[in-house]
Formats: sequence, C-alpha cells, structure tokens
Amino acid sequence: MKGERMFFYRSDGASFALSVKTDAAEASVRLLDASLRACGEFAATVEAGEAVAAVKPPRLGEYTAEWSDGQIQLLEFRSEPYFTAEDLRAYDPQLSDGITDADIAKVREHVEDVFDRASGTAFAPRGAYERHAGNGTNSIRPDHLAPCRVTKCLVDGMEFEGAVAYGWNVSFPAIISRGSVVELWLEYGYRIPPAALLHNALLYADTIVGQPATNPRATGQSGEFGYMQFSVAGKDGATGIPEVDAFLSSDEAAGGHGLKRMVVA
Repeated sequence: MKGERMFFYRSDGASFALSVKTDAAEASVRLLDASLRACGEFAATVEAGEAVAAVKPPRLGEYTAEWSDGQIQLLEFRSEPYFTAEDLRAYDPQLSDGITDADIAKVREHVEDVFDRASGTAFAPRGAYERHAGNGTNSIRPDHLAPCRVTKCLVDGMEFEGAVAYGWNVSFPAIISRGSVVELWLEYGYRIPPAALLHNALLYADTIVGQPATNPRATGQSGEFGYMQFSVAGKDGATGIPEVDAFLSSDEAAGGHGLKRMVVA
C-alpha cells in the first residue's frame, strides 16, 4: 500500500495516529525522513485486523512510514493549516451538511499545494531536505525559497553545528570545501502567514466545495445599463480567480505575496 500523502500539523498534537489493515497479530512502524534515514520505530496495537500506531516526526517535512508487514505510507508534517474546517463553515454558512471535515481537509490540501506552487514558497513554514556540493564558501543558496530555519546539517556525513538561514541563503560558521556533501534539513516559507492568506484560501476553497452566491471568477456583470467590466487585479493564474491570483503573484503593487528566484547575471 502506497497512496496519497497524509498531512499532519503541529496544532494536531505532539504525535499522530497512523493505521493500516493487517493480517498480522503484532505490528510496528518505522519512520524514515526525506533522506530515507530512520528516525524512529513505533509499536502498534492490533485489533480487529487494524494496526494503529502513534508516531512523532522529529521535524517538519516529508516522511515514509514502513510497516512491519511491508505496507508503505507517505506523510508530511506541516507547521499549520491555511484554514480549518470551522473557518470554511463560518465563511460559507450555506455549506452542505453532507460536506464532512475529511472532505474539507482534502480540499485544504489541494488549496495549500496550489498556493505553494503558484507563489513559489509556502505561506507557513514547511520542512524540506536538500543535498548540495560544497562551493568553497561559507554560504549555500537552497533550492527552496525563503529559508527560515536550519533544523539539521551534515557535512560529509558528520553533524555540523551553526548553520543558519539568512535572507535567501544558508550560512555556515566555516568555509565548506569544494566537493564536500552538504545535507540540509530546513524550514522555509513565511514565518508568519500574510494577513490576506486566510481570506484568499477560503475564497478558493469555497469555489471547489461550496456554492458561492457570486462567481469570483467573473470579470464583468450585465445590468440595467449594460455590461459592467470589473477591475481585474490578475488573470490567467493558478486559480482563475483574479483576487486570489493577484495575491499569489509576485506583483507587490497588486497585493502579491509570491516570490521569484533571483537571477544573477
């Protein structure tokens, strides 16, 4: 079994319950981080053909859960959700009673992925693992934009203390020799989500799962005196909603919060 990623958040608790169907009488699960290094093994309880284990990822990022019977699960540990089920229900009181919290969680995962891809970074800290070659300096520009914290660093397989995220780079207290292998576990994205994030995330989510009274993708409206053209802040973006796409853009003048990698000529 190896399907979609499961998402867990810091606000959910210190540990998270994983479960699989199994024929085994006993079970355990081993957690591997994005570098495929083991970072914990957890005993499971087995009842009525289902194994349940409480796992505790050591840091933000993607993980693989290897069950003792060979089953595989993928999960990601994130800092905080862009919105909650309660947020969406308050935003759209007419949301169908048939829409469950699990349905909203799936929509939220889609919204978060679309927002992160379109903006070039995350609107709340995410975890990532990267490998780089030493370049003979004391600085490396990571692949993920807006690094905000280094949670672990290895150089040639040895623990390396003092690496810090600064600006767009990760800086080290000493020069890293050319050819050395640098492994970084880092957090990236906005340390504090932009104030407009919640509104725009809910606006987009509601077009997926709700029935908004006004089509937010409309660029005009027919009225008594003809057709009125709306002022469009952005178009042809990731969501097709001008207001949301403007927020995701890198155009600060249009209220954009997205980032673009700087190109050095």
